[in-house]
Amino acid sequence: MDGFEVPVEALRDAGRAGGAAAAGLAALPLAQAAGAVEEALPGGAAGAAAAALAVAWRARLATAAAALGQQAVALRAAADGYERADLGAVAALAVQR
Repeated sequence: MDGFEVPVEALRDAGRAGGAAAAGLAALPLAQAAGAVEEALPGGAAGAAAAALAVAWRARLATAAAALGQQAVALRAAADGYERADLGAVAALAVQR
C-alpha cells in the first residue's frame, strides 16, 4: 500500500486528553500550599520564598495550560483535516469508477 494512514480518532482522543490535562493543571494546589507557608511564616525568608514560589507557579501553570490547550486544538484540527482529505479521496475514487 502506498501513502499513509492517519488514526483520526487517536488524534481526537489526544486532543481531548490535552484539554483535560490543561484543566487538571489548574486544580493542582501548589500555589495555595505556598500561600499557607507565607501566612504561617510572615516576614521571614521562608515566607518570602513561598510567596515567590506561588507567583512563579501561577505563571508557569498559565503558560503550560495555554500550551496544552493550543496543542489540543491543533490535534483536533489535524484530525478534522485528515478526515476531510480522506473523505475527499474516497469521493474522487468513486467518481473515477
